[in-house]
Amino acid sequence: MKKILLALLISLMPFYALSSIRIMTTRVIINEMDKEKTFTVRNISEKNPTLIQQWISEYADSGMNVKDNVPFLISPPIAKINKGKNKVLRIIPVEEMKNELPKDRESVFWINVLDVPPSSDKKDGNEINLAFRTRIKLFYRPAALQGTTIDAAEKMKVSIIKTATGYTVKLNNEQPFHISISGFKILHDKKLLASKQGIMLPPFSEEYLHFDNINQSEVVLKLEYITELGAFVEKNYK
Repeated sequence: MKKILLALLISLMPFYALSSIRIMTTRVIINEMDKEKTFTVRNISEKNPTLIQQWISEYADSGMNVKDNVPFLISPPIAKINKGKNKVLRIIPVEEMKNELPKDRESVFWINVLDVPPSSDKKDGNEINLAFRTRIKLFYRPAALQGTTIDAAEKMKVSIIKTATGYTVKLNNEQPFHISISGFKILHDKKLLASKQGIMLPPFSEEYLHFDNINQSEVVLKLEYITELGAFVEKNYK
């Protein structure tokens, strides 16, 4: 059997533990006045060095192609990390392109790190090499922004509207920051009735979530937003 190279595309979970690298942060924030920003990638393998390729892509781009349409570069774009060692990567703004970004709100991009394992010395070729992509968010903040992500989450307007078949939840973000929410739960007398996966609410935007087949009244909406340090903060709405 010929050696098969599979590119398994993941963000963080559930296969994150199978990758030999770990990004030592949950997100990167670069401010308008920053000349560069760094983050660390660690090779957690106990046996082998690993080769990583990294690039930045637009938030809507889930593909694997490296493009030059974003106003940031990563240096170095390719690096080798020995087992148990760290590599510090630099994010460098491209000033001409950065100036085209909105000045009244955050912009968001993906940092992609592709972990390519070394080739095996096996002679029969009966093996599978898995290349894992890990992604974290890169936020760009203009200097004029006032407040924090916590302010935005705490000021988010939440409406719970009874419908014929259940409930509609309206989220309104009137702040210039993204609000990352890990998940939603509808409860009645502390009993879980429905749940939904989390979302990221962009600046100055609205989102509607529909929870059907719920007849109970006096429900509670429970959500958790994520701070820029990766902490989870619980909020309840009646």
